[in-house]
Amino acid sequence: TEWSDVDFAPVATSTFQLPNCELAPHDMALTENCILLKVNALQMNQGEFLMGMTGPAGALKMDGRADVTLHVFPRPTSPNQFEPYTVPVPPCFSIHFSHGYEDPITGH
Repeated sequence: TEWSDVDFAPVATSTFQLPNCELAPHDMALTENCILLKVNALQMNQGEFLMGMTGPAGALKMDGRADVTLHVFPRPTSPNQFEPYTVPVPPCFSIHFSHGYEDPITGH
């Protein structure tokens, strides 16, 4: 959902699915037309966490050999709507974006 900067009323909403995403993405980047989300190869042992046997960080398990998936969705307010797509990122652990931008010349 995108919100009005005047009265914080909803302006536009879109819903997308993140296949194979066990944990909510930690961060996102917004460009003029896109929403970008990274999904790491993480799983959470909820049983150990819920029973108090470990804290949230200790319950996480990561497959360090699996690709990270970058999901690219159109912003609901963008005049340039497109089909969402994914970009495979070589194995890493990355949860934060430093910035997001679009190149007006190439459209990327």
